[in-house]
Amino acid sequence: MNPQLKATVEELANKARGMLRQHGHLMPVAFIFYNQNSVDICGCPWTDDDGKEETVVFLRNMARQKNATAFAMLAEAWHAKLDGCKSLADWDGTPASEMPNREEIVQVYVESLDGYWFGMAPITRDTGRPTFGALEWQPMRERHYLERFQKILA
Repeated sequence: MNPQLKATVEELANKARGMLRQHGHLMPVAFIFYNQNSVDICGCPWTDDDGKEETVVFLRNMARQKNATAFAMLAEAWHAKLDGCKSLADWDGTPASEMPNREEIVQVYVESLDGYWFGMAPITRDTGRPTFGALEWQPMRERHYLERFQKILA
């Protein structure tokens, strides 16, 4: 991820951290970057998997109409490690929200013309209010076709 995009996404995460502390939750939100310094912000208040699928279609179309150069999605999520799984073919399909080793995280998916990245940080409640620390970033390979958020820019 180029340094300018990373700095922008980190600033968005800092704002989200304050909102999480203040309101106790985050609405999933997408950011579509285009025309050098323009960004559209889209709240994504889905309530089920059908809503998520509809949102992805909408965001993909919007990004393509604007000839977007980058996309980011920030949301709360459940995360669990798939012990013993070497690929999605080994996964039994149990959602992370139902796994005993699940944890609440804030996640950021970033897609740009030069690749894909995933940042995440566990949600903590040390002071009674939820917050999260620094995002840990990792580059991603091309996403599996079963995953929703992929090829938003393609």
